[in-house]
Amino acid sequence: MKTQIIRGIIAATAITLQPDFIFAQWQQSNGNPYKFGRTKTDIAAIGIGAFPNGTANPPLSALHINTNPPFPPATGFFSLGEVFRTVGPSTETNAWRMLSGTGTGTEKFVLFNPASSDNVFLRSSVSGANMQFQTTLTVFGNPIPLTRMTITDGLFGMVGIGNGFTNPQSQLHINDGDFPTYTQITNTNTGPNADDGFRVGIDADGVAELRQQENFGFNFYTQNPNTLKMTLTATGDLNITTANKGTK
Repeated sequence: MKTQIIRGIIAATAITLQPDFIFAQWQQSNGNPYKFGRTKTDIAAIGIGAFPNGTANPPLSALHINTNPPFPPATGFFSLGEVFRTVGPSTETNAWRMLSGTGTGTEKFVLFNPASSDNVFLRSSVSGANMQFQTTLTVFGNPIPLTRMTITDGLFGMVGIGNGFTNPQSQLHINDGDFPTYTQITNTNTGPNADDGFRVGIDADGVAELRQQENFGFNFYTQNPNTLKMTLTATGDLNITTANKGTK
């Protein structure tokens, strides 16, 4: 143990004293060629985990973690799927921040857990910047990133949902191009399939639709507390409540 400590001190001193030092590796004492850590040229990047010997396998980002085998066994330490973790005091706001620009940069995005809270927040930090959520669609073997949801900044904070739709005009705006577009509501009694539950939307031609997809009717309520005023049965009969009716 004392020998290993001395070696560590010597290595740290060598790094400090050599201004031209451009590459470093740390590994097990048993000669395993896979490194616990390594740096790239000019220490521009740091790799932690399985990075084989030689300059052909440097870290590919400023911080690159690779826990794939033959990374040293994690028995008693952590699962190889546990790649990254941070722990901070619960009395302080814990945050991961993304910045860009010159100097110390400008904050663009933050994921944070407020002090003394179990809540978690995602926040766009620049006024006027939208937040978009994308998935990748593969077309003829080509991966295409596609925006699925956009949250706009501003007074109303509009939300847009749809394939490539990024310009919502209402608090909730759904737009799916040339396709029929619906909102669907289901529960355990209706089932979760496409032909279950209740749909509200428009067909491909723009015709508005209310679709009761179960063998039940429509009930129409008004007032507070809610009062049933009209029922459209599953067989097509329209029943209008006449008690206390006004002008029809």
